[in-house]
Amino acid sequence: MKVISFDLDGTIVKDDKRTKVADVMDELFENPNNFIVVYTARSYSIFHETRELLTKHKIKYHALVMEKIRADIYVDDKGIGYEKSIVAKLRNR
Repeated sequence: MKVISFDLDGTIVKDDKRTKVADVMDELFENPNNFIVVYTARSYSIFHETRELLTKHKIKYHALVMEKIRADIYVDDKGIGYEKSIVAKLRNR
């Protein structure tokens, strides 16, 4: 099984509108070999509101993970767009 995670705000939903990324998620969700995770830095105290937002926009997912660490920059070797030269780029910021 492949676990694929998507950030909520600005990636799946932007300006209270569903994005093209959400359409791709729908396709991935239909494959039984995929497990779709939505993650967000939102507080767990608004879990129900967040789940309602996903329902409102008909976002298909298997799990919702709240309270991702808040940061200005995320570096992840499995992220789309990740480059091994990221250390040099970060030093030049």
